[in-house]
Formats: sequence, structure tokens, C-alpha cells
Amino acid sequence: MQTFPCTCGNRLCFENTVCLACGLQVGWCPACRRMSSLIPAEAATLKCGNSECGVTLTKCHNYVVENVCNRCWSPGIGRSKPPLCDSCRLTEVIPDQSVAGNHEKWYQLEVAKRRLLYLLDHLNLPYGRADENIQPPLSFDFKADIIPPEGLWRTMSFERIYTGYENGKITINIREADALEREKLRVDMHEAHRTLAGHFRHEIGHYYWQMLVRGHRELEFKALFGDPVLRRGS
Repeated sequence: MQTFPCTCGNRLCFENTVCLACGLQVGWCPACRRMSSLIPAEAATLKCGNSECGVTLTKCHNYVVENVCNRCWSPGIGRSKPPLCDSCRLTEVIPDQSVAGNHEKWYQLEVAKRRLLYLLDHLNLPYGRADENIQPPLSFDFKADIIPPEGLWRTMSFERIYTGYENGKITINIREADALEREKLRVDMHEAHRTLAGHFRHEIGHYYWQMLVRGHRELEFKALFGDPVLRRGS
């Protein structure tokens, strides 16, 4: 993953929230699209430490309160309450925080999502919400299986969550954010590898098939990659 320079010259990594050399707070700046030190400014605000940027920034609610994010947003832009960064706004369902271990899983899921969005930005691929005139709007649900305790199956509903994609919605079973559970699934399914980032990249492929290929450039796709229908039947 790309690293970024702090104002002190130290190297900043993608998940940093503080520079380990100078102690300045760190966050993702949506204006210059990079990790940057956050410089205290007037009226308890922050500004991007990138000398070529310097915009005023506010930390994402999930950065300040939930500790699952390290992105910022620029004040003056309409935001829902609580104020969320561009990445967190795409998450519509989070894991049940009353369940032990789910907060850490939520963190791991958000890290993988932010890395996915960084890649999409690098490739200049479009994505966004309905209020940004993006069709189909992109969103994420992070959900767990509902498995009643033994002996209560008659009175409680059962729901198995499948990681997948449907019309702009990417659903990830939070079990995938548990390294031990994910390895069990990898072995059971005889896979060479199974990663959280891989799930996000796979499902976003369905999103771009719907947005950019299906009904638009299917002939060019088939000429380059072959007919997906024939591949499934082989």
C-alpha cells in the first residue's frame, strides 16, 4: 500500500491516526486524496498538513466516536447526521455492537472498504450514492448470521447471510472479518486463498458489470474476455 509523508518527514501508513514521530494527528484528506497530518487551526478546526492543499477538515464521526475510521470531510458540504466521511456514508448496516467482538470486525471491514475505495479512485472508476446522481448507487451491509441458541429454534428466526451483490448493494457476512473463521471456510471450500480484501474486490466487479458493461459494452467485453455465459456452462 502507498505511504505518505508527514509534515515532519516521517512516513504515514494507510491506517495511521497519529504520526509516531511528531505526534500530530493523521487523517485522510478528501481534497488532495492522501493521508496527511492534521494541523490544529482556528476555532478548534483542523487543516490538511499537505503544503499543496491546506483545506479545512473535520474528522468523520466514526473516527472521533467509534474508532473505526481515519478519514475526514470538508465542512460546508451537506452531510447527514452524524457527519460521516465519504467512505462511511456508503455503509448502511453495521454489525450489532452489543455482541462481543463485533466492533473489531466492523473496524476490519471498514479498513478493507477504504482500501477498495482507494483502488477505485486510483483507477478513476465512478461510484457513489443516489444523492450524488450515481446509478446504481453503491452501498454496503455488514451483517451476521442469526442462529438461535440450541433449544430455541422454534421461537426464534434463523437467517443465513450470504456475501454477495444485488443492484448496487454489497453484503459481507461479518464472519469473513474473523481470520480464524475465514481460514476454516477457505479449507472447507478447498480455496488457495481467501481474504477480506478479495471479497470486496470480487463483489465490486459485479457492480461495475452492472454500471459499465451490461447493456452498454457487452460486445467489447466478450471480444476481450470471452462470453461469460459460455464460461459458466463449460
